[in-house]
Amino acid sequence: MPNGFNFVDEFEQEDVMAVLTELTAACSSCRLSQLHPYNRGMVYRGNPHAKIAIVGDAPSDSETEKGVPFVGMTGKEFEAWMAYIGVDTQKHAFITNITQCMPPKTPINGRLQVRDPAKDEINACFGPRCLRVLRAMPNLEVVMVLGWVAAKAFLGTSNDENTPKTKTHEGGWFESSLLPGIGIFCLNHPADIVHAESGEKKMIIQKFLDYFKREALVEKKIGALARDAQARREALGLGVL
Repeated sequence: MPNGFNFVDEFEQEDVMAVLTELTAACSSCRLSQLHPYNRGMVYRGNPHAKIAIVGDAPSDSETEKGVPFVGMTGKEFEAWMAYIGVDTQKHAFITNITQCMPPKTPINGRLQVRDPAKDEINACFGPRCLRVLRAMPNLEVVMVLGWVAAKAFLGTSNDENTPKTKTHEGGWFESSLLPGIGIFCLNHPADIVHAESGEKKMIIQKFLDYFKREALVEKKIGALARDAQARREALGLGVL
């Protein structure tokens, strides 16, 4: 189990449309939901029968209200990334966040910025909503997580300080016992480019996107590799990575 988080490992396959219907209703499970009385329960778009899921950290205030993730300037950058690798975000992917409401703004480095979701907020939202939907997706093969906040929900941290297990998680493939047999690809959050654009950052993102396209979309081998790794772990009686 990822360090510091509390998610149920045993699960049964559910009907994804029934799950989305159930979860698309106002929620009051944590302090964030109570800050947003107009919340939709689930903030998502795309195709729940797709092979690809894309998961960010948390929606903005307007995304919470509209019930649609990745809009505005960050959304434009995200759509450009997906167009570059040939992913139609309405047909080829299901898109959501690990938490479904925006955290409040707080002073960070001298500026008022939206803070990251806290551990208890992720515990309250990620498992019962995002993770439950991903587990119900019948054709899911790979999950692209955007930013370290989302990555640590799937992969855990090396300690309670929420530091990465690896400093090079971005642009890499991983596995998670939360989604057995599913490849997890870690990528930067598009807000990183929007808030601090540079030619070097764009080149790095392009390299990572090329890698994802080749491994997952062209050679289509990541799903099979993740399933093989899961089978080997089960045969050896190994637990969470």
